[in-house]
Amino acid sequence: MKNKQRPLSPHLQIYKPQLTSSLSIFHRFSALIMLGGVLALIGFFYSIAMKSELYACFSSAVAMLWGKALLSIFILFFWFFVGTSLRYLVWDTGRGFELKNVYASGFFVLIMSVVLTAFSVLALWGKLA
Repeated sequence: MKNKQRPLSPHLQIYKPQLTSSLSIFHRFSALIMLGGVLALIGFFYSIAMKSELYACFSSAVAMLWGKALLSIFILFFWFFVGTSLRYLVWDTGRGFELKNVYASGFFVLIMSVVLTAFSVLALWGKLA
């Protein structure tokens, strides 16, 4: 058998990105972001418990614009992860697999993530700037 230089299965050259595949990929990516956030949260709690200068470092970082931006992005990924997890939970019951419902739930997750992020950020800082 000749060794042909071709993909073993259909790949990105054949399939164009769809909402469903993009949400699935970003769900996995958001899980990695959540892991990083949990590790940072553990470090924050450790700094509080040890009453170290690390707490002052965390506090000043969150007070700066880049710290607020980073925390806002983490909050966005958190709400996205929650939304897609609930979507998959509904799918585990065997419901919502009709193509119309799949796209509707996908758009709902995206809109819900942005809206809940906006509410969360406004609740944390009172205003965006």
